[in-house]
Amino acid sequence: MTAPSAGSAHGAGGLVVDVSVAGAWIMPDESSTVSVAVGERVLAETAWVPDLFWHEVRNLLVMACRHGRIPEDLVWRQLERIETMPIRVAPTSSTTVLRLALKHGLTAYEASCLAVAQALALPLATFDRAMAKAAQAEQIDLLIAAAGP
Repeated sequence: MTAPSAGSAHGAGGLVVDVSVAGAWIMPDESSTVSVAVGERVLAETAWVPDLFWHEVRNLLVMACRHGRIPEDLVWRQLERIETMPIRVAPTSSTTVLRLALKHGLTAYEASCLAVAQALALPLATFDRAMAKAAQAEQIDLLIAAAGP
């Protein structure tokens, strides 16, 4: 884990958050002191995410409800909770996303998180080991070593 960056010349501050970390905020059985600390930092600053992030969050909630991990009333409360957080969507370049995905064997979503972190020169918070390894190869600061919640 490295010290977080203050932001880039683009003026962005904060950090890039992967859905593996955000999922730990909204899934009671995945919460940890690490995920809570990142959530507190997001509340104090700003989280940046790729455009697919919100679909990933909604899918996580739907699948958790469908498989009996959380009741439907909690789905709605947790969605409202995360939607009130200072999370901003950053645009990504298709070329950059595809290059990173092919180079590191990532999904397009995983590569889009790296692309946002690169473009904004911000640290990445992820519990995804493959994404963390690719981030290190791309010299992207990791706020969380990918150890899981």
